[in-house]
Amino acid sequence: MSVAVNAALLYMINISPGWTAVPFLTADMSAVLPWINASFAVGIVVNVVYLIVDDSLVKGIGDLLTLSVGLIAMINLWTVFPFDFGAQPGAWPTLVRVLLAFGIVGTVIAMIIACVAILRSVPRHRRSHARSSFR
Repeated sequence: MSVAVNAALLYMINISPGWTAVPFLTADMSAVLPWINASFAVGIVVNVVYLIVDDSLVKGIGDLLTLSVGLIAMINLWTVFPFDFGAQPGAWPTLVRVLLAFGIVGTVIAMIIACVAILRSVPRHRRSHARSSFR
């Protein structure tokens, strides 16, 4: 399901209707778009790998990779801030910044959890491969 959703989002952002159809996005979005595309593409590749390989170490590494690219995309969104909410923006810029901050902090926490999962799966991974080599 994740592969299909990421592929659909890539299509909608880049082809039809395209990110330029969103009225509050500025031309600066083109500076962030490569990282957003990379985030979706990595998500697609990693989830295809998960369908083929059922391994906790691979899952941890894939999660860390996906989170890392997503974090870079969010940091670029924060830095470039390609949003224009018009002459009377109200609280929208602040709300978007707060949501981006939550996303960044949450992603960093998830990356720490993924690192712990990787470290915990390495001994199991070694044991299972050691057993299989003796068979």
